Amino acid sequence: MTRHLSSTPRRMSSHEAGLTLLEVVIALGIMATIFVLLFSTYSAAVDRAARARELSQLYHEARVVLELMAADLRTAYLKDATEQAQQVLQQAKAKPYLFVGEDLTDANVPADKLSFSTFLPMTRPENPDIEVCRISYSLEPVADRPQERFLLRRVNCHFDPEITDREQLFPLTNLARGLDFTYYDTRGTEYREWDSRQSQAGKRLPAWVKISLLLVDQHEQVRLFEMFTELVLSR
Repeated sequence: MTRHLSSTPRRMSSHEAGLTLLEVVIALGIMATIFVLLFSTYSAAVDRAARARELSQLYHEARVVLELMAADLRTAYLKDATEQAQQVLQQAKAKPYLFVGEDLTDANVPADKLSFSTFLPMTRPENPDIEVCRISYSLEPVADRPQERFLLRRVNCHFDPEITDREQLFPLTNLARGLDFTYYDTRGTEYREWDSRQSQAGKRLPAWVKISLLLVDQHEQVRLFEMFTELVLSR
């Protein structure tokens, strides 16, 4: 006689029936933790990329400004005594050629000022020659934001540089928080100031100048940028 199998369905265990509420909560918690970690990593990467772009822009601005200042200083010019005496005899008023660096501070930060004569290419296209111009670098406060400073470049190519209404003004950056010049003679002696009207180590021009520029980034962190330049006409 054939035995008939029971048609009653077998009761499934709780694991075979599906996940329990506790297991679902644990799984959701693990997924949330993974998403938080991924988001934190992504946010940190985005912040680092933005910070790198900001620093790159700041370094680029510092490099452009320092290279401009170094190029002006490289061809700083003074007439020797004989040439200057001949010029005085030939004309009533000789054009003054000076190199004067002042060691100044403002609110305990360096705020030096430097004025000198140098060779600049003439901006008129019909006359591609060069001429001797008076250039000055200084930090000046912004009118409506006294805590900020503009780094200014003043250029005066008039025969008499004391006539300031012929002066051209070039604001270079409003991120400057300090400006410092250090001067060196041919023996490497350091000077905080320099005045061509008083001979230093027998020279009226320094042999080298170190430019130190303090710029502030978007997080108000001050960064130092420096560049050395040789004055080729001081030899």
